[in-house]
Amino acid sequence: FKHGIRYITDGFIRKVTKQNTISRIHALHLNNLRDKKVRYIENLQSLTNLEILDLSNNLIERIDGLKTLKKLKQLLLANNFIRTLSNLEELSRLEVLDLHQNQISEIPIWFGKRLIALRTLNLSENQISSFDQIARLRTLYELRQIYLQGN
Repeated sequence: FKHGIRYITDGFIRKVTKQNTISRIHALHLNNLRDKKVRYIENLQSLTNLEILDLSNNLIERIDGLKTLKKLKQLLLANNFIRTLSNLEELSRLEVLDLHQNQISEIPIWFGKRLIALRTLNLSENQISSFDQIARLRTLYELRQIYLQGN
């Protein structure tokens, strides 16, 4: 069962959102692409007002290309092939992070210190096997919901 690869381009973003002015886009949902799946998080730097990004149900292996999305509040990357939590350090306004059904085994030390606005974290159905990893979340004082089942 093989999918073609969908590349994220300005033209594709305009088509999906039906919005010509990319900087006006507040939400981008690329989670139900039927024929082709996204493998790379790319070409999002012009989405300077983006608050919600849904890239669930794709073929993404690496979190990347988000550094310029300073207003991002919700990042949904469920059901992908992500192994490492990386390149999220700049997303200090992030409130919801959904990474369920990936292949994550470690929570980096910086995670609880940088994602200070995080309210909901879903890491269920991953490969986190140690409570030491979970302890790194204790400094997330705004955290209200955490999902860890299936690890």
